[in-house]
Amino acid sequence: MSVFVKPLDESSILGLAEEISPAACGLRLWLRADRDSPWVLNERGREQVTHLVEAGLTLRASWPRSWSAAIERQLGKRLYLSFAGNFSPTLHCTSIVCSALGRDGQKLPQWPMLLDLALQHMARQGSQLLLVPHTTTYAWAQEFARRAELPCLELEIARTSSMAEWLSESLLRLLAEHDPQPLRQRVLVSPGNAATDLPLQDQFSIVVSDSIVALAVRPAGKLDRLLQMRLAESEFPLGTVFVALPAQGSDAAHKSRRGCSASDAWLRRGAVGWYVLSPSPRLAAEWLSCRQLRPPPVQQLIASLECMFSHESGTEAVEWLAHCTRGNAGPWPDESEPSFRQRAWLAGVQAQPHPLLTLMRICREGYLTGTSRITRTEERCVSFSAVPVRELLKRRTFRSHLSRWDWEPYGLLVRRDALEQLGARPVCYGSEGDYEALPVNLRPYFQPASRVKRGAEPSPYLSWSEELEWRLLGDLALDRLPAGGLLAFVRTRCEAEQLSRCVPCPVLWKE
Repeated sequence: MSVFVKPLDESSILGLAEEISPAACGLRLWLRADRDSPWVLNERGREQVTHLVEAGLTLRASWPRSWSAAIERQLGKRLYLSFAGNFSPTLHCTSIVCSALGRDGQKLPQWPMLLDLALQHMARQGSQLLLVPHTTTYAWAQEFARRAELPCLELEIARTSSMAEWLSESLLRLLAEHDPQPLRQRVLVSPGNAATDLPLQDQFSIVVSDSIVALAVRPAGKLDRLLQMRLAESEFPLGTVFVALPAQGSDAAHKSRRGCSASDAWLRRGAVGWYVLSPSPRLAAEWLSCRQLRPPPVQQLIASLECMFSHESGTEAVEWLAHCTRGNAGPWPDESEPSFRQRAWLAGVQAQPHPLLTLMRICREGYLTGTSRITRTEERCVSFSAVPVRELLKRRTFRSHLSRWDWEPYGLLVRRDALEQLGARPVCYGSEGDYEALPVNLRPYFQPASRVKRGAEPSPYLSWSEELEWRLLGDLALDRLPAGGLLAFVRTRCEAEQLSRCVPCPVLWKE
């Protein structure tokens, strides 16, 4: 039920926004409105709005900053609904923005360290973190700030196009909750009347914040345009845009058309340079820890993959099943998203997605973790291929739409009879009708025979069945395999010599 006597329309709500002075509360304006006003409240609505005002809520027609006119020019006329304390001019808000992160931060491995330093800077300034959903750093910054117990203020931007509809729904939602306390750390923002080709969430991060820390900026990208627009506006305060720059001298090769470095270009625009030293590669750190491990009394055998199976191609196909590892920059199969973020934060640098690191982790922890991503059911499983490993690696193709190779020269070979004793079985290939006809207990082993997908790249295989896949439900604990039932393989002899010091099985190399 509406709280208004007359239904609100866009013209009346825009008139209300014009009536509200910068420091005034629109809710109090309603309570004082006479019956001729287009936004007059009914009796029940007056009681409800009075309840919201007494709880500390307020409705503003502008963001209370000296550059509010610039905000309105870029974002249009909008209404802001929240607790009065969130509109205090003395409240300092900082946005942390970033571009060119890539999936799971692959393009900027040092993002955990940069984000941690940005939060430290924010805490020293006595600022609170301004969060805007759907921005690049939203989930990461929110998680880190929560763990560090840093104050946050989140902007909830309306996705509807009607300001009147937004206002009615927001008020009814607050009244239905009976407790507006969750709004103490949020500001509800109405739709606006300005058209733009830039992402709205990024615009709010840039123009509303008292200060901005940019972890990385892609040249000529949307974030680059927004930051330059802010730096060019005289109404915004000086010295409030901090841009992370590589240490002096390290970006000398990256010159603009005018001959100045990327760092110089930002400094000339008026940004504050924030120089950060690049950390050492994570892969090198992993190898260092591998070398520091105490060598076993007898180092594992290393041998050439080609020599091992050159005279036993038939035996290889019958006896061994291959599991290739892939590089992983995101959460591990058994890891939650919050756990992954905390691990990256504590490490300071995100591990590079290299398949050797995945293989090292498997050998160190002693098991292969199953996943349900490859099945149509909730059953987790570990996947293997009965294709001889040398033939499998000859087929490897780079999939540009996935930004990775389909097979990697890193992984494990497991004796087929040992896996069969643990419950592994070959995949059932077929059509949709074949899947529906399968008993429930066999559905985790089903795979469509056709490999053709809409928009997919041409495949060297005729069908999925050419992979000769086997699946083992659940996880595979390596210590359950019999002696001689496990081999590891890597790309080079040097890698094999290093890995053989810390794995419980012989290591083969491909080249």
